[in-house]
Amino acid sequence: MSVAIADVSIDVNIVPQFLPQLFDETMEFSVSCAVKEQTYRYRRYGYGTSRILTRLRILVEADSPYKWKPIVQVSNMEPSRVFVDPAFPNLRASGSISRNLLSKDSGLSAKWTGSTLEAVKRYRCDGITFDNDYSSSGSYHWDDTRIKMTNVNSHSLARLSALEKNSSIEQINALSEEMDAENPVQNQNETITQDRAEVDEILRRLKSRLAEAKKAQAEKIEEMTQILNGFLTQTLENQTREFENVEKTLDVALEGSFLMLWPKGEYALPKPSSGCPSSGGSYWEDGYRRHHTESIGRNEDDVPPGNHLQQPVLDRVGDKFYVYQRFCVKTEANTYGPAWPKGSYCFGAVSGCPDGFQTGQITWDEEDFRSEATVSGQLPTGKFEESKTKITYCCRDDGAADTPIDMPRFQPFYLYRYGGRCQQVVGMNVTEEFIHFDTENSNNGDRAESKHPDVELNDLVLHICFYQQA
Repeated sequence: MSVAIADVSIDVNIVPQFLPQLFDETMEFSVSCAVKEQTYRYRRYGYGTSRILTRLRILVEADSPYKWKPIVQVSNMEPSRVFVDPAFPNLRASGSISRNLLSKDSGLSAKWTGSTLEAVKRYRCDGITFDNDYSSSGSYHWDDTRIKMTNVNSHSLARLSALEKNSSIEQINALSEEMDAENPVQNQNETITQDRAEVDEILRRLKSRLAEAKKAQAEKIEEMTQILNGFLTQTLENQTREFENVEKTLDVALEGSFLMLWPKGEYALPKPSSGCPSSGGSYWEDGYRRHHTESIGRNEDDVPPGNHLQQPVLDRVGDKFYVYQRFCVKTEANTYGPAWPKGSYCFGAVSGCPDGFQTGQITWDEEDFRSEATVSGQLPTGKFEESKTKITYCCRDDGAADTPIDMPRFQPFYLYRYGGRCQQVVGMNVTEEFIHFDTENSNNGDRAESKHPDVELNDLVLHICFYQQA
């Protein structure tokens, strides 16, 4: 069966492509790149794939060899927000990543005013994509302005040759005027009275100056040719080395969460008021457990004022009290992403715990009399019975809570507290919050087993940590 397969092309362009007459002029430059999805057809089990673009950047070659410095960047975590390097305060940038995978063009551009010498610098556009089924590792795509700069240099060389030619012509004209001045009789068609030796000397000097000008021009052309040949040779060498390091660089970037992808695997987190994550190549679904709390005696359900949980959390219908525990559940185990970092925190289990985590459970003993607990949507691993809830968690304590870890920073999220302190996260402010469940008063069966989030029993108080970008 023939199906459409997606590939990616990147085109980078610098404007202007030709230098002005004066090399020290100040002028406006722009570097832009466009990403397009290309498709072809082949036979493979009858299934088609497409690409997801996760990051797009424009970079300039740094002073040290094989090093690049990002100028502007856009990520599908915030597909319409362009980040500009603070080292370029006068730079104006625009661009976006298409939300519909690569079915629409994505692009990025940067404009600034500077010396014409900046035109001979090398600029690059690169992007990282993944298959929509994440059956393989990410792909690195790039294009740079090196060959385009060769065209600019060739133009400059041609202009230099023209200038030398004009200079030679000016010298010839000057010598002709000098000869005319020294031999006015000939110009006036009068009888030649000057000594033949003097005429021969003038002609000798003319030939000598022409030969010197021709030699100087040839030397400059040869010098420029050597520079261009070395330029191209270095380009090919650089590209060969970069291809060899692409896969290694990509793996390092992923391990450090540089791409801001959520860790791989399936897991559940408390749902914030901002909603579940909506990008980054991960698939999320939501759900909730409505706990029926103590409704015979006085009810003490509580959450802190100004909490960031999805509302409502507390509810009352007649004489019955409820507490909603809402979840964001990552449902795709094979999505590409880094491993969970070492630290001190927990999340809800979905299909077992990854390496580095230990399993534990918390049990809620809810209202026994005419219980009306309910569930909806995707939930973490557990038992959700008529008057009892038991949820399984994954927890780790192999790192200090005060040592910040890397996590996606573009959207707020929750983790469960473990060990008495909230885990610090790079670039995020953390707020400690809680949910107080007034569980069953009679023969209360609240329990916490093995490795579990920080919790107080009877009544049950669950401690959670809210993160938002600093």
